[in-house]
Amino acid sequence: MPKIVKKYGKITLILGLILMLVVVYGLIPSAKAADLTKERDTLSDSRPSQISQHTVIFRATTAVPLSGHVIVDFPDGFSTPSMDYTDVAIYWDASDPPTTECTMAAACDATNCCATITSGTDTVDITLKSGAGISANNYVKVVIGDGASGGWEDITNPTAATYTIDLTTQNASAVNIDTGKCMVAIISGVTVSATVSETLSFAIDLVTNANCDTSFSVLGGPDSTATTVPFGTLAAVDTFYHACQDLTLSTNATNGYAITIQELTNLRDTAISKNIADSTGDNGAMTESTSDTWATATGNDGFGYSCANNAGGGTDCAFTYTNYRQFACTGSDANCDPGSGAETPQTVMSNANPVSGSSSRIEYKLSVSGTQQAGTYSNTIVYIATPTY
Repeated sequence: MPKIVKKYGKITLILGLILMLVVVYGLIPSAKAADLTKERDTLSDSRPSQISQHTVIFRATTAVPLSGHVIVDFPDGFSTPSMDYTDVAIYWDASDPPTTECTMAAACDATNCCATITSGTDTVDITLKSGAGISANNYVKVVIGDGASGGWEDITNPTAATYTIDLTTQNASAVNIDTGKCMVAIISGVTVSATVSETLSFAIDLVTNANCDTSFSVLGGPDSTATTVPFGTLAAVDTFYHACQDLTLSTNATNGYAITIQELTNLRDTAISKNIADSTGDNGAMTESTSDTWATATGNDGFGYSCANNAGGGTDCAFTYTNYRQFACTGSDANCDPGSGAETPQTVMSNANPVSGSSSRIEYKLSVSGTQQAGTYSNTIVYIATPTY
């Protein structure tokens, strides 16, 4: 009998010890921190050896009390010059991403946050003290650097690889509350190259007499073609006639373009060696480079031109459409009246920048006196488009 009691006594003692150990173990607090969620780090530049801004965002599972810490710990390879609290910003609230900022200051107080930054050759350990505390399930955003030379100090990327950044929240005694990780990939940029060829398109287009009237004044005259201005037989003297053509140019030239205009001779009948002289305008001041009004046909006969910018086609005419100029005559003296020949071609349209569909309307205007000798008169107008790349 004593043996049986002794046996059961041992069993009871063992069970009691086991139960005691379980109870004691249950009273020991767990040292394991909870997990942060929604962790991410957005870089402003992912290329190796480049400075980059880091925007770290996570969701705090557990509240971070007054004077707690938020730690962003970069792995070996990342480097920084001399960072301080002015190079860091922190935000937290219930939104993702958070927008409520805790103002950074040299020292923490009830409304300000501060930062203690330990930087080595390869590691940056940033500690932020939250002056007001972070509520459970709040989102936290830590912005480090501005990703540009000057201003904030920045973190320089390491060599190409994938790196893990450790995130920790702590209480005022530096005991871990929540922990988490986010990963970033440092990778070389992709070089994209392309060659854009120089472009130039230049067209001369027909204009009906009705449309010529719309741009200038209502006068008799023909419809033009792309290559001719066929005035035909003039029905009256001391009377204005006109015709128009459109000039349209596009170019990607960096410094734009210029179109010059010239005539090889006056309107000339080579069979009788006679010219219809270029007009000198109402005031006798019109030349190839000087504009003048030309509203009176009688006593102001001759040939000349004007330029009007087409709607939606830019403002590239060299002078206003209410004035007129002579064509620069590049022929011999005998073929160019008034004055001498070999004149310098003049700019009629220009722009200092690339253009697309710059369009102007040229008006050819003509009046002859009653003493103009009968004949068939013609000449050639030359336009030269020069882009400057």
